[in-house]
Amino acid sequence: MEESYGHGWNTPFHPDDRQRAWDAWQNAVNNNATYSFECRLRRADGTYRWWLVRGVPLINESGAIEKWFGTCTDIHDLTWRKQVEIELKAAKAEAESASLAKSKFLAAASHDLRQPVQSLVFLLAVLKRNITTPLVAKAVAGMEDALAGLSNLLNAILDISRIDAGVVVPHMKNADVSEMVLRLGAEYANRCRHKNLKLRCHCKSDLHAITDSGQLERIIRNLI
Repeated sequence: MEESYGHGWNTPFHPDDRQRAWDAWQNAVNNNATYSFECRLRRADGTYRWWLVRGVPLINESGAIEKWFGTCTDIHDLTWRKQVEIELKAAKAEAESASLAKSKFLAAASHDLRQPVQSLVFLLAVLKRNITTPLVAKAVAGMEDALAGLSNLLNAILDISRIDAGVVVPHMKNADVSEMVLRLGAEYANRCRHKNLKLRCHCKSDLHAITDSGQLERIIRNLI
């Protein structure tokens, strides 16, 4: 008990908490205020645990502090859970930030990759106009399929990454859905024939919708 006399009461506090404990005590004494804060106290076995330490001044009729009523409440388990929650929130925020950075990178990369793919499409069109043998024709057809697959993959990556990155802004306007469906049907008809498939498009005439025509076209392409 005698070890707590004078400034000795401050000894069991964790070294990182002692100054805070002392400052809080000085403020309470000088202002007749409540002494209350969370800190770590050392047990007899040397282990530190978190405590809620409070002191309430009992003031006499002359307005002076007559004595103090204090409590120490062990909140170590509650504080540990609180710390875990804070760390989990920080980890989640870090993961979301990393995911956003990944999405932005994929969006930029896939967009840049589409440029050389488009160049290959033009070069392939030139090659198609100068086919000389069945073997070259077969090779060109295979290259077309490969390029189409690559283009679709890049478009899918770009769409997903842009959605994840939150940079997709729909542009709503009147779109001619009939024209779009028939145009895409004609575009994919040749590719279907190469795969021995039949593509049939049925669409009501003069069908319109208020939509983002670019996004709608991507959806229909993906469905086909």
